[in-house]
Amino acid sequence: MIYRFKLSILVINMEYPDFTILNFWATWCPPCRAEIPEIIRYTRDYKDVEDTRIRLIGINMTSTEASISQVLDFIKAQDINFPVLLDKNGEAAGRFGIKSVPTTIVFDSQGELLETRMGAVDYSWLAKISPKK
Repeated sequence: MIYRFKLSILVINMEYPDFTILNFWATWCPPCRAEIPEIIRYTRDYKDVEDTRIRLIGINMTSTEASISQVLDFIKAQDINFPVLLDKNGEAAGRFGIKSVPTTIVFDSQGELLETRMGAVDYSWLAKISPKK
């Protein structure tokens, strides 16, 4: 699923799950490219954790990319299994104060910030911040 970034969509979606994980990334970023398979595996394994709703949203820093088609080709080639917002004008990055990629931000069901991680995440880190399976 690919979406152009609209802050109202993101705010509305954050009201429902027990956890919302935002992952800011770019195709030109080696650590971002390295973490994508870990995020895909996590999303596959944790999407149906009993009694817990986890939403992971990738936010591509489209304003820093060579082209949107390059981003779409990357998403397709990696078979990304989570929604990706295209931050075409840097609005999401600005709203969340993103200074570098990758950056991952975790919110609870009330929209309260639980954790921010600058740098690549891996499966074990994502599993650690999530409810147990």
